[in-house]
Amino acid sequence: MSLNLKPLKKFGQNFLKDKKYLDLIVDSAEIGNKDVVLEIGPGSGFLTERILKKSENLILVEKDKRFIEYLNKKFFGYKKMSIINQDILEFSPPEFNLRKDSYTVIGNIPYYLTSRLFKVIFESWPAPKRVIFTIQKEVAQRIISIPPNMSILSVAIQYFAKPEIVSLVPKTAFSPVPKVDSAILKLTPRDIVESEEEKNKFFKVVRAGFAYKRKVLINTLAEKINLDKENLESIFKNLHLSLNTRPQELTIDNWTNLSRKIVVDN
Repeated sequence: MSLNLKPLKKFGQNFLKDKKYLDLIVDSAEIGNKDVVLEIGPGSGFLTERILKKSENLILVEKDKRFIEYLNKKFFGYKKMSIINQDILEFSPPEFNLRKDSYTVIGNIPYYLTSRLFKVIFESWPAPKRVIFTIQKEVAQRIISIPPNMSILSVAIQYFAKPEIVSLVPKTAFSPVPKVDSAILKLTPRDIVESEEEKNKFFKVVRAGFAYKRKVLINTLAEKINLDKENLESIFKNLHLSLNTRPQELTIDNWTNLSRKIVVDN
């Protein structure tokens, strides 16, 4: 089948067509023949074709209605596949019986959507088995950062999942060619043992801590959460953290231990 549709800028459409990287995405997803795969933004189905070689249990969520008729015709006869015309941010996994660890999420994600989609997946959806996204290289590199180069993004993602870059993807692998290179990012969700209250407290402390990235963390926390500085110094010493520590120097465990020690008003 042929498809002659011009990619739309408003949807951030740059289609990955290089077979090498399409295969890398599928291989890194470790898909079994009974696994359920949620593909975000299938477009004309280049990646879908390769996923089908591993499993036919697919849910395709495509926002651009121009592709829906084409996808229905191209994949006619696959009875285990669902094709949905919807904004992925409005997608409800429970409506498709997707439970914790029961599905894998794959997609070539528009750059403008990345942060909001991560927030939805990890804060609103049942945790998937794994997530494989092709995203902007710079963003992927920020996500996998370690101290002393952490950011609020890397802390947020690493709290919920273990990230790794499977491969860098040159911009020439896409059509139309975007302005920047990309990366295949694999996220393996971790079991969250913290309660909802503890999680909210963790992120309240992190957000406050990164309010002034260049400042000493104790001073920022004292100001932003209205905490006693002497008490904070005692907590830092107890956790073997330098009093001159800055937010980008802390690990996830450091932030977790710090948030547990700090008393925060609701």
